[in-house]
Amino acid sequence: MNELSHIDKDQFFSILSEKLYESRLKSGLSQEEVANKIGLTRASVINIEKGRQKVNIYLLWKFAELYSKGIQELLPPTNEPKKMSSKFERTVQFNASRHNLSSESVERLRLFTTLK
Repeated sequence: MNELSHIDKDQFFSILSEKLYESRLKSGLSQEEVANKIGLTRASVINIEKGRQKVNIYLLWKFAELYSKGIQELLPPTNEPKKMSSKFERTVQFNASRHNLSSESVERLRLFTTLK
């Protein structure tokens, strides 16, 4: 039986707000543009990104859709990620540098290889 995450409610929303902020920056959208596309005020977007305003599941879905992400990518991890063997990690690093993979591609490879 898995133990529940040690992340409390405040930490959960802090991580979520940070991921929403980072996603907006990566998308190249302003807070005003996000607000207009989702149907919020700019002040709401600011408050969400600062963790002062909580998002419901519908807004979370709208953010994920806007940023072309799965909802799970915006949420904190549900448990500790599995560790890759050091030999496999060295193989990932070698191939990442050999094939000039982006850090995002390397992280996706790591995630893929740690799935059950």
